[in-house]
Amino acid sequence: MGSPVKQIRPLNEKEIEYFQYAGLNYVKLKDEYLAEAKADSKNT
Repeated sequence: MGSPVKQIRPLNEKEIEYFQYAGLNYVKLKDEYLAEAKADSKNT
């Protein structure tokens, strides 16, 4: 299923930090969205 990534070069420290930040931010946004959706469903 899908195609595995072929590594071209190793990631540098700044890139690794960004991916960690982006992943955590994505989870935070998901949690906010679900909380908002839950609150909206209680109000209708």
